[in-house]
This record gives sequence, C-alpha cells and structure tokens, in this order.
Amino acid sequence: MATPSPPSLSKTLSDKASNLLHKVNDAQAIYNPVTQLLDTYLSSEEVLALPTRSRKLLTALCLEFKATTERHFDALITGHHPPPESLRTPPPTLRYPL
Repeated sequence: MATPSPPSLSKTLSDKASNLLHKVNDAQAIYNPVTQLLDTYLSSEEVLALPTRSRKLLTALCLEFKATTERHFDALITGHHPPPESLRTPPPTLRYPL
C-alpha cells in the first residue's frame, strides 16, 4: 500500500487562506457591532451636548473599550490570548489633557 502524497502547496495555501477568511468573518460578526455602537454613541446629540470635560472623559472610556475590542479581535484572528496587562500597549489617548 503506497503512502498518499502530501497535498500540493497551492491546496495547502488555499486551505489556510480559507480558514483565515472564516476567522476574519467570525471576528467581524462579533466585534463590528461593538465598535459601531461606540462610534454611533460618541457622535450622538446626547454626547455632543455634554460639557467638554464630561465628553472628553466619556471619549477616553470609549477609546479604552475600542482598544480592548481590537485586542480581542486580533487574538481571535491569531488564535492567541490577548497579551497580559503588563505587555499591552497603552490605549489611545486624547490630544488634549482632561
């Protein structure tokens, strides 16, 4: 009985690309609604009507949520857990101090 030959390189790459595409689609289905919600909320009349200081604090909080969402999105795509708190890059900050 002959051993089956390994799959061709093009088949292997095609399978890997297909698997990655499934991961990306899953991640987008999970995380896009979260980021869209935050974007919509930050541009809402309620938020824009807040005093400047309150709006900046709320924006900073939403940016942290978005950074966390991105870390988990990347973790789902790569198949690795998000890095520990000590190794994470700091969340994006506002241009102006609070």
